[in-house]
Amino acid sequence: MIQQLRKPENGQVAHDRGDRSAAALLRAAPGAAARWLAVATAVVGLLGIAAAVCRFGFGIQHGPIDIIQQLDLQGEDTLPAWYSSVLLLLAGLLLGIVGWVKATRRARFVWHWLILGLIFLLLSADETVQFHERASWPFERVLKFKGAFLYGWVIPAILFVGVIGLSYLKFLLHLPRRTRWRFVVAGAVYVGAALGLEMLEGVWDTSHGKDNVVYIAMVVVEEIGEMVGVAIFIHALLLHLRDECGQVTFDLAPDERCARASVDAAARAVTADPPGSAPRDRAAAPAAAQSNRLGV
Repeated sequence: MIQQLRKPENGQVAHDRGDRSAAALLRAAPGAAARWLAVATAVVGLLGIAAAVCRFGFGIQHGPIDIIQQLDLQGEDTLPAWYSSVLLLLAGLLLGIVGWVKATRRARFVWHWLILGLIFLLLSADETVQFHERASWPFERVLKFKGAFLYGWVIPAILFVGVIGLSYLKFLLHLPRRTRWRFVVAGAVYVGAALGLEMLEGVWDTSHGKDNVVYIAMVVVEEIGEMVGVAIFIHALLLHLRDECGQVTFDLAPDERCARASVDAAARAVTADPPGSAPRDRAAAPAAAQSNRLGV
């Protein structure tokens, strides 16, 4: 997902203090991100499936050091919950970066990017804090719905998704076609798993309860579907950043003076004329050697 690079000899001069490099460059690589996300999601999903098989196929509820509970896709303080939270957090941070890039260019829909990033940060927190569980009690204890609305949080969730969908329609249509369809696919997978399958689980729970293979299978598909949807969205965001900015690198400098010296040295190296050569066009040099770097 993020590849570490050495500063090249030409165009960017790395200056060392002793044996420590002045700055590290990290490059956001969408292709590598897709591979790593696919592998990580597959591993977490397969571990969750194995835990479910141990519980309902062999009657093993805990296992050594309570490993079965820690891999449970239904649980809250578990590896799958942590992984889902990290994915949502990463998506929120990438949305913030895109919003920052749009703001520096005075582009349209800056606040749409930033607000969407905030929503993903809240979703990341919800994986641990479980806000939506606390929003369920007025509907579950007062209205006492059954079937698709058995889990009361789906009612405010449907309203929220509808409001966001309508308010972001122009934003979605403004996006490049490929980015737009990637976002649509990611959203459909995530919302379909998180909301659609949750409602199906409510229907099944009302008639058959939770302690059966069908219900657990639906939960497994739901949780893995949420991870896959966010992973697709992260890949789409990285591709959008690459299309907007070209090769995106993160410049991790030890301190501000070192970072400024690195930029100054790179500028001098780019604009300097080789001895005995004719003067170059100064206006064309920076454009030819420009790089999209985000200082962190």
